[in-house]
Amino acid sequence: MLLDAQYRKLHPGSSLATDVETFTSSESLGNALRVITELSGIDPYAPLNMALVNRDVEDLIAVRESGVRQPVGAFSILFRRPDPHLRQVFARYSLVRGIEIDKDFRTAYGLSGNTRSIIVHQIRSILDPTYRDCMLIKDAIKQRDHTLLAVRVTRMHWYPQHWTQVKASWMSYDNGQRLIDRMNRYDGLYRDLMVTMAQVPICQ
Repeated sequence: MLLDAQYRKLHPGSSLATDVETFTSSESLGNALRVITELSGIDPYAPLNMALVNRDVEDLIAVRESGVRQPVGAFSILFRRPDPHLRQVFARYSLVRGIEIDKDFRTAYGLSGNTRSIIVHQIRSILDPTYRDCMLIKDAIKQRDHTLLAVRVTRMHWYPQHWTQVKASWMSYDNGQRLIDRMNRYDGLYRDLMVTMAQVPICQ
């Protein structure tokens, strides 16, 4: 409840878990946000528990096969488990079902469209950091938030190998346009900064 506790300090008498209901008309997104805001913290160094891995696989398969419209249980697994645990879950799921988990949930038409999108996005974000960071850049551009975009690009460009992969993948998410060309649309010193970081990694 760390996030909610901090929110209560900033907004006395309010609860983030309740207030998120007013942020969106999507029931799926509201459920996902409540799961996230109720987190008490994730220990990324917790030892792998194969019994829990198997149980999570069974629960995710049950959600996929039953088509529960609002699978809060699936959200709890995907947002509350550490990434190493989830990678084991996804690998085990693929062995049991004979199909990659993101592809399986993409065709889970018993779930609402928003629910499928949230689940698939979270799975791909964990399995593919390059996809995750492309989506973070795309989100900042869509919001027209120059500060957010600069912060995200600055963080990414310090990791040359990963940054090169992000830029190579970016074209598939922006109609074939290079990231450096996208950054060139800005003006002044901000453009100069963003174009410089979008060039071949400067910290080789």
